[in-house]
Amino acid sequence: MVRTQISLTEADRRLLVAEAARTGRSISALIEDAVAKVWETARFGTRINRSREALAGTVRYSS
Repeated sequence: MVRTQISLTEADRRLLVAEAARTGRSISALIEDAVAKVWETARFGTRINRSREALAGTVRYSS
């Protein structure tokens, strides 16, 4: 793990502190999860969404 520093707005900091208190998780863990979700969506989101749509029958593929 690499230690890094980020800048947050006061509002974002308050939200993170509140969420950490509510869940019992650290602010660092919450940020790590958020970053992981962004990368997962960026890398796999289109494929995942297409698969979900196909399973739900919401997308019609033409041949």
